[in-house]
Parts: sequence; structure tokens; C-alpha cells
Amino acid sequence: PRVLEIGCGSGEALLQLAAARPCHDFVGVDWYRAHELYILLLRAEWLHTCYLDAIIKSFEDFHEVDIHQDFPKVQVPTLLMCAGKGGVIQEEDKEEIKQLLPSVRIETVPGAGHMIPWDDLEGFFQGFGDFLGVQP
Repeated sequence: PRVLEIGCGSGEALLQLAAARPCHDFVGVDWYRAHELYILLLRAEWLHTCYLDAIIKSFEDFHEVDIHQDFPKVQVPTLLMCAGKGGVIQEEDKEEIKQLLPSVRIETVPGAGHMIPWDDLEGFFQGFGDFLGVQP
């Protein structure tokens, strides 16, 4: 099997450790660093199963396609969930989106980075609130 070297042992060994124990149980590694390693290893474990052209197209479109033109056409209830530590959607972006789609509900999960459910699962569900018709 392939082994991912990340500077503090084999990725395979760390992946087994991560699978066997919650991140906060890692001994000698602060929680944040352990969580970063866990997420890195999850991505490394699954990335090879993804279609490379789709990954590249998604990345390029994120930077090249202007979705703002589509907001005024949205006719369904819409929730935009933002990561408080993500750094992608800024306050000015939220204001612009709100102007283009006044009905949008915007929620921010303060403790989450880009992978909101992985970073803060409870905050993720709180962000949904009653949007789907069920109160958490």
C-alpha cells in the first residue's frame, strides 16, 4: 500500500490512529494540529477516487465563473452557510448577495473553516436552524 509521508510518521499509521480515536485524544499533539492532520489524511485517502478533470474544472470555475448574475433568478428558499474562519465569503460579499437575492438567509458558523460540518458539526446544524422545517 502507498504511504503518505507528512513529516511525523507515515500517513497510514496516522490514518489508523485517526480512525481509532477522536482527534482530541491524540497524545502529544494539540487538538487543532491533530484535526488538521486528520482532515489532510481524509482528503489524501479519498482524493484519488475523484475524477481529476472535475476537480480541475471546479477549481477553475470557482475563480472564473461569475455566479452573481444568477442570484436574481433564484425562485426557491435559499440558505447560504458561511464559515467564520473560511475567509472565502467576506461581509461585503454577503451584502452584495443579499442585494441580489433579498430572500436569502445567511448564517455564519463562527468556529468553522472551509469544511463546516467537519470543523463544527453542532454549529453546522444550528446554522440550518429551522430552514428545512425542523427545529434542531
